[in-house]
Amino acid sequence: MHPVLTSLTLLPEYARVQSDLLWKVPSSGPVGLREAPVYGVGFVTAAQVLYTRLGLPYPPQKADRSDWILIYGGSTSVGMFATQLAQLAGYKVITTASPKNFDLVKSYGADEVVDYHNADHAIQEIKKITGGSLTKALDTISEGDSFRIALESFSDAGKRKLNTLLQISEEGKKLADQKGIETELTLAYTLMGNAFEFIPGSTVPAIPSDREFYVKLCKDTPEFIQKYNIRPNPIKDMNGGLEHILEGFEFMKSGKVSASKLVYKISNA
Repeated sequence: MHPVLTSLTLLPEYARVQSDLLWKVPSSGPVGLREAPVYGVGFVTAAQVLYTRLGLPYPPQKADRSDWILIYGGSTSVGMFATQLAQLAGYKVITTASPKNFDLVKSYGADEVVDYHNADHAIQEIKKITGGSLTKALDTISEGDSFRIALESFSDAGKRKLNTLLQISEEGKKLADQKGIETELTLAYTLMGNAFEFIPGSTVPAIPSDREFYVKLCKDTPEFIQKYNIRPNPIKDMNGGLEHILEGFEFMKSGKVSASKLVYKISNA
């Protein structure tokens, strides 16, 4: 079994991490050292939001498939993991994506997929499919029309909550207040057990209960993979070792990365 390191302090070819914040790659099965790095921020953030913020049942507990959850941005890394985890928790999943990624997100467990490009049509479709019953949503994009589409798709009454991964816009805040919908920004930094300066002058506080959850998640990750078949994102293998990672960032900035994760070997030696 091989260790996968999570909270990283980079040295030449090693990383230092607190021992309870790592998980071991199973010695056999579909996930090896090539696939294991993909279970990073995307998987952890999806689990954090669904289990600690939106209150979905943690396995082996399971709901009865009577409730819908919206995963906005189903082809993102967080979205593909969140879709699988929500299905595992016994929820029906409706998600948004570009039509070119419809088949992909369905292969990861989405029950229904809606094209987000026309906001008004997307809202109508989501409300129609869910019967106006939506009370939980995760917005993995948190930009542009995503706030309005998510908030307008909720049921008209009851306890409702939208989790975002970036700060909600002023327009989004006003709309949420008008509708009485709770919103919350969730950052994976709170899992580490230390306060973190997200941007100069803005500190993300440490949340001890989040760290406790992360310890449990790391311990259970091999089971999520082997017993529950939580799959990694599609992988694009990149040439070169760590010294070529900046090229990968440029590749991403140019918009050439979609619905996949870039994976580098530490060394080609």
